[in-house]
Amino acid sequence: MEPRIKEFVDSDAGAAQFVARYDEATAIPSVRQSYEEWVLADFRERSMLQGARDEGKAEARVAVAKNAIAMKMPISQIEQLTGLTGAQIEELQE
Repeated sequence: MEPRIKEFVDSDAGAAQFVARYDEATAIPSVRQSYEEWVLADFRERSMLQGARDEGKAEARVAVAKNAIAMKMPISQIEQLTGLTGAQIEELQE
């Protein structure tokens, strides 16, 4: 992406203006390509961040389940506490 377009699009005001004027702006092929590249890069970054968050949540649920198992809690309570299935909890017990 051209540096001046990137600087404009990366700013909050610039991004808002760009989106508001998308039809007009994308009439120019190089601008349309830059915009599409920016959107894809932003989507990939957000997807990676969400994946990391989801992975962290899953790891936390497993850690809580392992602690509950160590405390001899019933599987039904661990299911309610963590959202894991009975089969997943039994697998952790092994």
